[in-house]
Amino acid sequence: MGTGFPGILNADNQYVRTFISLSRKPGKTITGYIKGKRKPFFNPVSYAILSITLYLLLELYIGSELGSPEMNNSPIKEVYDTGYKLGKLIKSNLKFFWLFFILCLGISNRMFFHRFNLFEHLAGSSYVVGHATLIGIIGLILLKLPIVFNPLIYFVIVILLYFSFRNNNFDPLRLLFSILSTGLAFLLFILLPFFFLYLI
Repeated sequence: MGTGFPGILNADNQYVRTFISLSRKPGKTITGYIKGKRKPFFNPVSYAILSITLYLLLELYIGSELGSPEMNNSPIKEVYDTGYKLGKLIKSNLKFFWLFFILCLGISNRMFFHRFNLFEHLAGSSYVVGHATLIGIIGLILLKLPIVFNPLIYFVIVILLYFSFRNNNFDPLRLLFSILSTGLAFLLFILLPFFFLYLI
């Protein structure tokens, strides 16, 4: 991954070149990597891990806030307690859980966009989630929300998906699919661990 942060910030570094390429032409970048154009680009999983690490380090430095509702004497307290345990588990392993979102997005993208197979979608989703997380740092600074609840990240994911899979002209169907795929990925991300924890 280069020689530390000075190497990362070097304009000749693959990480920076990949960031610029994804910002300008996400579809061309992702498709190019999937079709074998690997040399100019940072590895998608490494790109996601590094972006998530940068976000979480900054979050640790400036702090994040998320209110917790009072659930005393509530009929859904058992569900709340399960959710609370899941929240603690996610918080203590946030980098790994956010990488799990890549899997969820890859699965949902495969359902809505059939251009690539699942493994190719996972590579593309790594770029999308990594890039959205990096841009989401703006939302962290302004809103001080943890990575999972940062709305800017999900907005950027929708935009990146749309520009990756649209035709040349405005494509409302692809925009709808981008929104639905992101929403489904979020549901999978929340519900699958929740049900697993609830069962045990």
